[in-house]
Amino acid sequence: MGSHDTLPPEVEEKAEDHVVKCKSCERPFDTSKHIETVKRRMGIKGDPEWLYMCPHCRRYHTAKRMLESALGKTQTPKR
Repeated sequence: MGSHDTLPPEVEEKAEDHVVKCKSCERPFDTSKHIETVKRRMGIKGDPEWLYMCPHCRRYHTAKRMLESALGKTQTPKR
């Protein structure tokens, strides 16, 4: 279909998706369908915390965990 083509009303389908906000900073950064696609393609089971973080917060989270691991510190559970 070209950019000027339209579907007849009886054929038109509507898609629904939801914006996902970063767990850390609350900024919107992705959609729920895209996150599910990433999980499926990467074979991720469950819902890892980093998957629901914006790229900026994800880098900080990863660097912090790497540093803690290198220093031999264990991560304390969040309350």
